[in-house]
Amino acid sequence: MRNRLGDNARLNHILVAIFEIETYLQNADFEMFLKYSMMRLACIK
Repeated sequence: MRNRLGDNARLNHILVAIFEIETYLQNADFEMFLKYSMMRLACIK
């Protein structure tokens, strides 16, 4: 069984990634998202 500290660290990493993705997409529309593979890959992976 995983310890709670490890779970909390993983959840924090996910939250940080979500905030970063939101900044990447702040001024982008869907067409721009589809056009730029670097943006898509940064958000998907």
